[in-house]
Amino acid sequence: FSNKLTGKRTHGSQPGGSIDPIMTASRIIQGLQTIVSRQSELTKAPVVITVGKINSGVRENIIPEEMMMAGTIRVL
Repeated sequence: FSNKLTGKRTHGSQPGGSIDPIMTASRIIQGLQTIVSRQSELTKAPVVITVGKINSGVRENIIPEEMMMAGTIRVL
């Protein structure tokens, strides 16, 4: 899978004026892992969700406008 998240860019000293796609991605990743651990019967239907790539930003002091994340979903 591949997913592009769009937020609102701002300087890191003013995070209240941003919509941070990195924080949104972290919640999505936690949600994906919760699907595996809490909503599937792994002994009956094994599933693995892996986010293996995250790319965002051009400077360390800027909250970026966009980010890309990619990974795999494997089921038996």
